[in-house]
Parts: sequence; C-alpha cells; structure tokens
Amino acid sequence: MTIKARSKWNGPRLPYIRTEEDVDNKLSHLSKEDQALAKENVTKGPPSDASYILGTDPQLQAIFVLFERGVEGLLRPEYQMIPGSLMNILCRVIARITRNEWYQQAFDIAAIGAIPLWNENDTKKQAQYLKLGMLDAPDSDVWTEEESLMIKFTTACMTYTMTNEIYDMALETWGEKKLLRYMFFIGFVQTNMMMSTALDMRSDYGTEPDVCLNFGPEAHEAYLSINNTTYQKLMDLWDTTPSLIPGSV
Repeated sequence: MTIKARSKWNGPRLPYIRTEEDVDNKLSHLSKEDQALAKENVTKGPPSDASYILGTDPQLQAIFVLFERGVEGLLRPEYQMIPGSLMNILCRVIARITRNEWYQQAFDIAAIGAIPLWNENDTKKQAQYLKLGMLDAPDSDVWTEEESLMIKFTTACMTYTMTNEIYDMALETWGEKKLLRYMFFIGFVQTNMMMSTALDMRSDYGTEPDVCLNFGPEAHEAYLSINNTTYQKLMDLWDTTPSLIPGSV
C-alpha cells in the first residue's frame, strides 16, 4: 500500500515574476504600460517571492513595496531580516499563528543563513538557533525580557486577547509611538500572510535569493538607507496632500 499523506502542490495561484523574461512570458495579457512597470518593479522591489507574486498587478505591487518600506522606515534601525531581532520575532510569531507555510520556512531559512553573519564572534550564537524552535515557550530562559514581551504582545494582537498587563508592559518598554508602530507592522505582516495563503504560496526550498541567506550588517545598512529615503519621500508627499475638509487650512 502506498501512503499518500500529502496532497500534491501544483504551484501558487499566480506566477512569480522574478525577471523581465517572466514579464514577457507570463504577463503578455497585460497592457504595454503595465508590462513596462512590471519590468521596472523586478529590480525596485525586495528580492522575495512575497513581492514577486504581486507582479500580475504592478501598481499594487508598487504600493505594497512603498507601504512596507514606509513602516519599516518608522521602525529603523530595526529590521525584520535580522535574526533574533524584535521585528524578526514578530514576523515568525505571526507565521506560526497563521500557520503560513511559506513564511515559516522563509524566515527560518533566512535566520539560519544569517545568524553566523551577525554573531560571528559571539560564543552564545548557538542560542539563536535554539530560539528558532522556542516561540511557543515565551517564558523560557532562552529569551530576554523584551523578546518574551514581543512574543506575548504579538500573540495578543493577533488573537485579539490583549490584556492590561501585556499592554502596560509594552507601553512602559516601548512608549506610545513605538507600540503603535509595532501594532501597525503586525497588521501589515498579517495582511501579507493572508494574501500569500490565499494565493497558495508554499515552501519552495532552494529558491531563496542570496540576499536573504546572506543578510548581514552591510545589507542591513543598504536597506536602512532605502527605507529611510522612502519614508522621507512619503512624508514629503504628505506635506503636499490637501486637507480633506474644505476651508480648514
């Protein structure tokens, strides 16, 4: 008897647009203008299938990238790809709660690849590998107080179970603005994972771009610069946005 415990996966419901050739071969039904923007987006967006799968709608893809970079700009110098960072923990908690296969493997693989780059001379770097499997134990001694708080805070936001105790600890630790920014980023990541699940993105080991597997301090500085520039441009745009209420200015 042949055991078939898994259903066969035939790929995501929309194509990954990773190269200009993909635009020519997979998006020929789009207008010439949309195809041109899709090709431009290939190099402007992050090298991630979470972005590439939006290539069918290049305008939405552009807004998606701007949105992500804007909120990341608010949280700089933190970044989600730094293994063991608070934003990285936040993303991995959401992936576990939503049971999102693609993001669970993506963040784990990226962390495994990048841990040596960030902890090269740290004798405790092995603890970072241990933490990959300890998200369900926020009170474990492997976590710092702030890391434990981030696990509990993200879980409370995602499960609509925020308590005064967790909120007050978060407020004391991060302050009002950073607390709100973490909440907002949680919402962005949740939306991202909802879309990737609906589009049937699954783990596709071996397709991760080198930048994710080798995301060290130099790559971090480059991304910080891009995110900061995007954030500043968005605020400049906001300065030119007219008031919604006529006569209020």
